[in-house]
Amino acid sequence: MKVLLASSKDPRGYKTWEEVEAEWDVRDKMIAERKASSVLWIIYYLLVHMYYWVARIDLRYEARKIKWFFDRGRKGWAANDTWDFHGYLARVTKEGIIHLKKYLNGHPGDMTEKQWDDILDELIWTFDMADQVSEGDMHMYVEDWTEEKNLEMKKTLDDMAAKKGYEPYKYISKAEWERMQKGFQLFVKYYFSLWD
Repeated sequence: MKVLLASSKDPRGYKTWEEVEAEWDVRDKMIAERKASSVLWIIYYLLVHMYYWVARIDLRYEARKIKWFFDRGRKGWAANDTWDFHGYLARVTKEGIIHLKKYLNGHPGDMTEKQWDDILDELIWTFDMADQVSEGDMHMYVEDWTEEKNLEMKKTLDDMAAKKGYEPYKYISKAEWERMQKGFQLFVKYYFSLWD
């Protein structure tokens, strides 16, 4: 049987059915090879990217995080908490005092509930500021420096932030620093009154 197809062998453009089937077989093999190649390429691509994704995860660090979780449950702190211990203590103390204030069941006998509430507010503010300083959200007022040296440091840091396109730094003023010191004194004074 003859099929009307363009052929370089027959000047009239006819091919035999066998020639057509042979061309289709060649074409099907090429398509199958491309598909297999594409599937292998996709598998290779996924494996390489999964390897780099997994390689970025430091499994030893992830295992340590699990250990630290259990240490915190057992001891109340973990080794990584001591890397920034003042920040950890400020955060935990602030959150503990917030909880104590929310579920307040009493107050020291030498003051009213309103006075105790005001003291707890002052302690919360103090440890919130300490937490912000330890997180780098605020910069400390350095008590040993003169006012001019503190202002000079503020100007230097603001200039650096402006050059890098950052927002200006936030600073604790002298008044806020003094308020924080009074808050720490209140914490020491009423340390054994922090109970529920």
